Amino acid sequence: FANQMGVQASAVGNHELDAGAGEFHDAAFQTESRNGVTFPGSAFPWLASNIDFSGDFDFAKTIGKDGDDIANLHSKTADYAVTTINGEVIGLIGATTPTLPSITNAGYLDVSPMSRTNEDLDKVIQNAVDSLKNKGSRYTYVQHIKKQIFKIL
Repeated sequence: FANQMGVQASAVGNHELDAGAGEFHDAAFQTESRNGVTFPGSAFPWLASNIDFSGDFDFAKTIGKDGDDIANLHSKTADYAVTTINGEVIGLIGATTPTLPSITNAGYLDVSPMSRTNEDLDKVIQNAVDSLKNKGSRYTYVQHIKKQIFKIL
């Protein structure tokens, strides 16, 4: 459905994990067929600067390169990515609530910061903002977090 709507990148949020990390992985990163209907998985990256996917066997195979263009990250995970719109490099940072492990089933995904505070999450996000700035991104948008929007001048 999201592929048909033209989604180009998405942040991992708490509801993606409601049925468990394994179900999210299967839905987002694998092609499945049921009752004659094929579900192709996502054709876009899933971004989360504060989730380490490497501890989960299935997700470890989906890890893309942080800061890569979204065109190269189809069906991959990354902390952040870039896209170019009208000649402007736009940075995209995924972030989710640091309380994720207590409100949903994160499985073997490691969520930071360990303090579970938004203040410490800001530091995680700022590291991604700084990396994107070094890559020439002028604007960076944080996804799935209501309060933070960073603009790089």
